[in-house]
Amino acid sequence: MSAPKGRQKEAVETGGSLCVTAGAGTGKTFVLVNRYLGMIAPAGGGGGGGGVGGILALTYTEKAAAEMKSRIRSAVAEQEGPEWDHVAEDLLFAHISTIHSFCSGILREFALEAGVDPGFVPLEEYDLERILGQAVTDLFHTDPPQGVREPLMSLLRTMGDWHLEKALRELYARRHLAEPFFERLARNRDGVVRDWAAELATEQERIRDAACAAGAAAAAEVLRELAVRYAGEADNGTRYLKNAAPFLEGIRGDASPEAFCRALAGLAGAGGTAKMGSKKVFGDEKPRLTAAFATLNAAVRACPPELCTAAIGPDEPATEATCRALADLATVYGRFAALIGSAKRARSAIDFADMIVLTARLLEERPEIARDHLRGRYRFILVDEYQDTDPLQAAIIRTILGEEGTAGSLFVVGDPKQSIYLFRNADVTQFKRTMEEIGAAGGTTVPLDINFRSTPAVIGLVNTLFSRLFASDRLPWEFAYDPIAVSEGRACHHGTVDLLLAPAGKGPAGIREEAAMIARHLQEMVTRQTKLVYRKRRDLEGYDPATGGGDDRVPVPVRWRDCAVLIESRTNLEYLEDAFGRYAVPFHVHRGTGFYRRQEVRDITSLFTFLARPDDDMALYGVLRSPWFGFSDAALYRATGGDGRHLLGRIRRADDGDAARAAALLDRWLTYARREPLDRLVSRIMEESGIFAVYAALEGGDQMAANLGKVAAMIRERGQSGIYTLDECAADFTVATASGRDEEEAPVEGSVRDAVTVMTVHGSKGLQFPVVILPWMARSRAAPHPGLLIDEECGVGMKVPDQGGVPADTPVRRLIEHRLSQKEQAERKRLFYVAVTRAEDHLVMSGMRPAPDTIPATPEAGSSRLDWLLGALGAGEDAVAGGEIPYPDAGGHPCTMRVITDPAGITAHERVTRQHPPEAEALEAARVIPYSRPPWSTATPTGPRRAITVSLLEEEAAGKRPHQGLVPAPADADGPALAGIILHEVMAGVPAETALARAGREGDAERAGLLEETREAFFALPLIRDAAAQWCEVPFSVMIAGRHCTGRIDRIVRTADGRWAVIDYKSGSRDAKAEEAYACQMAMYHEALRQLTGAEPECYLWFAGDHRLVRVMPDKERLYFAIARHSGA
Repeated sequence: MSAPKGRQKEAVETGGSLCVTAGAGTGKTFVLVNRYLGMIAPAGGGGGGGGVGGILALTYTEKAAAEMKSRIRSAVAEQEGPEWDHVAEDLLFAHISTIHSFCSGILREFALEAGVDPGFVPLEEYDLERILGQAVTDLFHTDPPQGVREPLMSLLRTMGDWHLEKALRELYARRHLAEPFFERLARNRDGVVRDWAAELATEQERIRDAACAAGAAAAAEVLRELAVRYAGEADNGTRYLKNAAPFLEGIRGDASPEAFCRALAGLAGAGGTAKMGSKKVFGDEKPRLTAAFATLNAAVRACPPELCTAAIGPDEPATEATCRALADLATVYGRFAALIGSAKRARSAIDFADMIVLTARLLEERPEIARDHLRGRYRFILVDEYQDTDPLQAAIIRTILGEEGTAGSLFVVGDPKQSIYLFRNADVTQFKRTMEEIGAAGGTTVPLDINFRSTPAVIGLVNTLFSRLFASDRLPWEFAYDPIAVSEGRACHHGTVDLLLAPAGKGPAGIREEAAMIARHLQEMVTRQTKLVYRKRRDLEGYDPATGGGDDRVPVPVRWRDCAVLIESRTNLEYLEDAFGRYAVPFHVHRGTGFYRRQEVRDITSLFTFLARPDDDMALYGVLRSPWFGFSDAALYRATGGDGRHLLGRIRRADDGDAARAAALLDRWLTYARREPLDRLVSRIMEESGIFAVYAALEGGDQMAANLGKVAAMIRERGQSGIYTLDECAADFTVATASGRDEEEAPVEGSVRDAVTVMTVHGSKGLQFPVVILPWMARSRAAPHPGLLIDEECGVGMKVPDQGGVPADTPVRRLIEHRLSQKEQAERKRLFYVAVTRAEDHLVMSGMRPAPDTIPATPEAGSSRLDWLLGALGAGEDAVAGGEIPYPDAGGHPCTMRVITDPAGITAHERVTRQHPPEAEALEAARVIPYSRPPWSTATPTGPRRAITVSLLEEEAAGKRPHQGLVPAPADADGPALAGIILHEVMAGVPAETALARAGREGDAERAGLLEETREAFFALPLIRDAAAQWCEVPFSVMIAGRHCTGRIDRIVRTADGRWAVIDYKSGSRDAKAEEAYACQMAMYHEALRQLTGAEPECYLWFAGDHRLVRVMPDKERLYFAIARHSGA
């Protein structure tokens, strides 16, 4: 192991308590290992010689704990001497663990004092979910105890069962805050109200101070001066000044917070625009007007007017309503928590949150345990990734150490700029609090200042950008940025920063253009070798360790595997996949937490549900249509036409070989379902179905097979802790898939290949890549907040019913929401920092090109990452149009970020995917009995990769159902669909009598005659009569707007002059509204045939009711928006 350098050496050797702020790539783990090594070094070697047993090292994941142990053991193994051999033996008993494992040990040791069973079982997430679900059921559907019924009914009336359940779950997840708050509200309501009022005053003071620091008071002074000077002029600028004048008086640095905020709220209604004020009226003063308005308007937009004018007091109606609603909620929550507690005690189990909550409570209520037992046990406590600590975890560490321990026995390391887990209740303010406590007790804070990861170009951008974004540390969750230097080994390496700005497009079309630009840039970079990356010699093929220099970096051409695309969320992932496919960019999506959202997991969940409840037809439909059996909709329709109340009975009686085989296999599995252990049943099902062979033939099948193997492993593991029944399994997986619970996908063996990695920014934390691409930079994110919010200072805030019984916001909730929005905005900036600092050599960012008048002058005025970037670099339209934005590199030398705005300027070629005009034989081979979707099916397959089907768009055509056509609809709901099926069969060449007989309408000669007339009229049309070639019932499967789209085209026609046409049959008469409604559906047909033939086809609707062929214009824009809607975009 190399020796520590610079601030690293200081962090390792400084005595006493220490807080190390370790920016990305500065060697945090290296420092932590060396600090630990110095603590356990034998006394003769200059170390503390206190032994391994007196050191407690805490991490936040099992993986991190294992890595720390491995690195420490490797470092000890490099030491020489018999004393180090003893240290190596002692490491077998080192206290290196996760915080949860440590707390679990304390609870077992002091079980009596903690009030838990010493043999408690940790609850897995699926077990906890089952308990929570049962508690909700018992609460809502059984007679509650006296005193609970009325509050429960009141909340159900105002919130509804779904929102109330969500609120109760949130309260239980954050019970360490909710329960003490409810207890205090019941004991001292007036005290809670006073605290709320104090918090509101504090927040209004923060608003005033922040606005003044940003120049609001000075801007108001300018506007007051201009209002007096130009009072008699008629201009939109003077009208704004007249409207704003009464409120500008309150925008002063010495104004009370309440008055200042009221003035800000008043300015929100004063109007005004960035372009107001004519040169004729204001002359040379117009720039002052524009700048002052921009500054003041930024302050107005930064604060909700409702919060500025809010009032909290015991006599306020909103306060009274809030307290009543919270009292009802506290009562209902108490019952909910009691039900959960009873279920846990019956199982002698606690969940992972309990481990922290109960330990913190134990140490608070029994301080002698920390003082007499734990404090003397540990000489030092080391905590890794301290920025991810929550308040309870910090309190546990603080209690164990005591005041004296904080002064000399605590070592924390982390990077507050990388705190990105607010959604998991991580609280970055704990880092600042601990840093201040260590300093107050005589300890030291050491910032690591050398980056060993990245090139000067990347580090220069990081320093320039984040010195602006992290300029303030005024708020508890804000941290100022400390610039970092590049390491000696990387100082001469050439890196680049590129910005791709795709032409601004509307909706999905713009997203698709940006994805294509990213794909083109990647293709050019790798295939034309436009960039070099620096790889360590030891990682090169043919490296001989005997030659040494394994850590030296040498320039080599970039490979696909050197590149990573880091996305904030998976919302637009399909667009990237589509673009990468079109431009032949090999890629793999890094396994994320979407295991339960995978289609293969949903499919086997349907199978479990069917085996548990054979009369569940919807589950069986899902299984039969999945790769497990592979039935098409048409085949299912044919196979299920027989008698039988349930689908399984109809399948058993079907006169079809595939259906018979499916029924036999299902019956066999049902026979074993209740007779053998569940893990054995699952193994039997997977073996007898041949599902792994099926997945092997599908794109992405390796991941599908791995996930299915994980399902089997999960079932085996759950069965080892007790009897795990089929019903429990079906229920657990159904709840997990329905909620989309986070769970890592299974790793794929041998999945390392030369391909671009696509992963989320959260998933990339702790990783690094030679080339990093950050897409969708122009996207702003502002997620709505639920009706109930919780924070540490204000407790619980919720919406309460107004006079009309409608839930309305309250001052307390607005206050919590305002702070939460600020925290989320700060965290999004930190997420941006994490993403940028993953780049070793080259950074590529992309977004849609902004309009010239929307580029912010400062990062504070922006809302997207692209706004922050351009604002921090001071880059306006001229710089964007010029193609270069200057900034200093890590050494202070001039550097430029290249801006690419023309996709055609990137040398790349789209993979040839369009086929030559299809031959008649190929299309005729696709002809089957037409049926796009069975009438009993209510949805296409669910999950993140589900296809968009034509039938889905057809059903959405203005809420329209097919008109009654030539075949009258039977009494049941399937009539209109059945009429369409018969028409399609006849138009495909099936004799009318045969088609009617198949539908159970044999003997209807009159209808048969009408159908034959319809077909004859159709074939008499010039377009059909003179066609050079035509094909009917042509299936397609294409990518449109980044989504997989499937369907079947009724008829394709090629004319003698080479034109192409798409015809769709409708069983009713011509209807102008129907033509407009089906324009979206026809757009999908148009795009499918365009991809198939390379031509731009004409689109027609054939209305069989009145024998009319009508040309329609496909509505591509509506199609893209429909696809985006069903994609969750």
